[in-house]
Amino acid sequence: MSDVLVQFGLKVRQARTAKLWTLTQLAHQAFGNQDRKGYVSQIENGRKPITALTVAKLAKALDLPASVTNPILGLALPETEVETEEDKVAEALIASNPAKDTPDISESLLIALAFEYAKGSHGDLQSAYLGLRAALQTAAQMQHTARLPHNTSDQVDAVLAEVDRLNRAGQLEAGAQALETALAEARDRIAQQTSGLMRMLDSAVDQARLLNRPQDAADALVERLLLDTPADAFNALLALQDAWYERGRDQGLAFDATVAIHLAEHSLFRAQTPDQRGAALNNLGNALATLGEREAGTARLEQAVAAFEAALLEWPRDRVPLDWAMTQMNLGNALQTLGEREAGTARLEQAVAAYEAALQERTRDRVPLGWAMTQMNLGTALLNLGARESGTARLEQAVAAFEVALLERTRDRVPLDWAMTQNNLGNALATLGEREVDTARLEQAVAAYEAALQERTRDRVPLDWAMTHFNLSLVEISFFDKTADPAHLARARDYVMAAREVFMAARADHYIGMADQKLAAITAREQA
Repeated sequence: MSDVLVQFGLKVRQARTAKLWTLTQLAHQAFGNQDRKGYVSQIENGRKPITALTVAKLAKALDLPASVTNPILGLALPETEVETEEDKVAEALIASNPAKDTPDISESLLIALAFEYAKGSHGDLQSAYLGLRAALQTAAQMQHTARLPHNTSDQVDAVLAEVDRLNRAGQLEAGAQALETALAEARDRIAQQTSGLMRMLDSAVDQARLLNRPQDAADALVERLLLDTPADAFNALLALQDAWYERGRDQGLAFDATVAIHLAEHSLFRAQTPDQRGAALNNLGNALATLGEREAGTARLEQAVAAFEAALLEWPRDRVPLDWAMTQMNLGNALQTLGEREAGTARLEQAVAAYEAALQERTRDRVPLGWAMTQMNLGTALLNLGARESGTARLEQAVAAFEVALLERTRDRVPLDWAMTQNNLGNALATLGEREVDTARLEQAVAAYEAALQERTRDRVPLDWAMTHFNLSLVEISFFDKTADPAHLARARDYVMAAREVFMAARADHYIGMADQKLAAITAREQA
């Protein structure tokens, strides 16, 4: 970032605030388009190369003197503006206005956070939106906390109030720097002001979320944990990592999942025994696999496989059989996700081998639900293999695996797991049905999907409900291809449209694309 750009941006912000204008107002006055407020924010933060024409428009709107504009006009400025993929994601996030239910969030802060969470999004608007919404909730909580009385020093109150002021102005980097400076001073007084240091470390974690810096958050979390729980730091660190991992997994928050990765790395560094190293490596693999499942590339998944394989060396079967079996299953999950993205079948074969190894110790009489989960995962790997092979042997094995899993995954015991297994059983039966002349398997698939929908209701698990409806549309298309009955296409369209409505509400772009492709396939059949 050029110092000249930073200084020019600072002067623009000062001139705007002197006129009591919002970013929206300046965007309207300078560019005749209030939607360019995000662009103005990037200029103010010195993050955006600008053209001479843009400088002229800002100078006219804000009455900037030549002493402000001459230094930047002396640079080799681009002739045209370039809108990056991150710019497009940020503008879409700003337009969605996720802060509408958080009135205390300033326009400047919303825009600054939107650009932070657009970074590295690779066009994944859904993930960026979830991260931004979580950051906005954190920012609102930080603002609330900054106004509350505390039993720490006035100096700490002043620091956090200044961070709050800078954040509201959208100056997140300056807020982080103010915190780091104060933390450095507080660490020197740690014996006298432990509570103040811990409070600022809490704020440092929140500030890291605003800036989308999970490594910084993890480092602050570990420093705080060591202050609070020095005696049993390793187990406390495992519990902390698990909390961040579950939140990242269950709420779809990439930031929290990445913090969990870094916390697992911290725990691995502090592990002193094979059991501790095995636990840390298994946790690291799970966090990597969770994030890897959501990313287009395979680097995180490859790292997860390596972590699980290393954990198996620390947790041998003869010493800790159930931990070994659990890690084999986790390894199988990572291999299966990799195999689904590759053209060949090697990874899927490895996944099947890992699940079969796990079942040697994860027996039905020993851990019935763990046995059933592994059987279901084995069935999924066999289904993926069978879909790529011309025969039906693997598909038959997949059906058998799902059916035995349902012996323990009963509706009254684990209703959502039962529904998931019914859905997957439907997938296997539907794939078999596509390859057979009659429609018996397709009818069985419909029955399995309809069973799943008894628990996969729209109000309870909307995305799961939508996916099962989408699967039903595929079966109806298969029925049409065998019978030429147009009623099946009409039902297929109804199922896809119902699923697409949920995908749209969730901003699930990948699934929206799948629905649109299927609608096009239905239309093509109707026209033919």
